[in-house]
Amino acid sequence: QKPDAAACLRDLFLTDPLDDRKALKRKKGQRARGTCEWIMGAEELTHWLGSGRTGCSEGPSTQVLWLHGNPGTGKSTTAIFLTEELSKAFTTTTQKTVAYFFCDSGFDTRRTATSVVRGLLLQLVQQQPQLLDYVLPKYNERGPALFDSFDALWAIFMNVAADKHTGEKYCVVDALDECDRESQATLLQQLKETFQGQHAPPNVRILVTSRPYPEIRQHLGDFANKDLASYPEAKRDM
Repeated sequence: QKPDAAACLRDLFLTDPLDDRKALKRKKGQRARGTCEWIMGAEELTHWLGSGRTGCSEGPSTQVLWLHGNPGTGKSTTAIFLTEELSKAFTTTTQKTVAYFFCDSGFDTRRTATSVVRGLLLQLVQQQPQLLDYVLPKYNERGPALFDSFDALWAIFMNVAADKHTGEKYCVVDALDECDRESQATLLQQLKETFQGQHAPPNVRILVTSRPYPEIRQHLGDFANKDLASYPEAKRDM
């Protein structure tokens, strides 16, 4: 029996990151004109985007960028601005796709490791429908239960991300510390395992924002990272 793409997308769906971003934006209030715009020129970000000058040959360290800061340093506002800017800049013709997820401890659908990966995966396949080819065979085999397994989801996510015909994928995960403890540990361990070392999957870059908790630093501290409050422009924005 041929797997049904519409049913697969329906079962993959848990929360719409676009709606979540709109709601978060409403809650945060209108961004003051001119604020956040400096982030697009920040050295760490241009390296992450692959457009900055980097001293060494581009290694896996630039594939993951961790922006951290205490409450009130503008992490989510920066993530909202960044994802909006990249959505405008990337079209299917640029061979670049952006996906994002805004974690929130107040919602069951937004605080688990599986929900983060489901949200990112959903956006990637919505924008590049041919990527469903990586999902459908497994979905046909297992049905909706597929989307409850973190390991199965991560494997599909990495295959989708590494697909060379659909270009670079840029994934932004905001407020990772809002996930439950177990989910944080799962995601952090997986990021470290996947992107540290010689065999990091090509074509995918991940940006994480969070509070600077030691257990997060333990996993992401070896990747490119920056305290948002250390940017002079961020201080002006606050």
